[in-house]
Amino acid sequence: MQNLFNNNPTITPDINIGLVAEGNPLTSGAVLVVANGDPTVYLVTNGVKMGIPSPGVFNDYQFNWGKIQTIPLCVENFIPTGPVIQGPTS
Repeated sequence: MQNLFNNNPTITPDINIGLVAEGNPLTSGAVLVVANGDPTVYLVTNGVKMGIPSPGVFNDYQFNWGKIQTIPLCVENFIPTGPVIQGPTS
């Protein structure tokens, strides 16, 4: 949690939570990365990078902008690509 999210995240109850498909749990050591020359921010977890499509989706999940690590583009290209993260503002 400390690698990814804002301190003291807001938790909002939602009666429709059962309609949301549950994905794989985040791996220990999951990180947010951006590569030099690529504006996409990725969540790296479970051995793949998953693109975060917009600042709105980034904020919806309460990711912390200050936790993004910059990596070389050749390292980003080496990480397999997973699904794009979807959110209500995608």
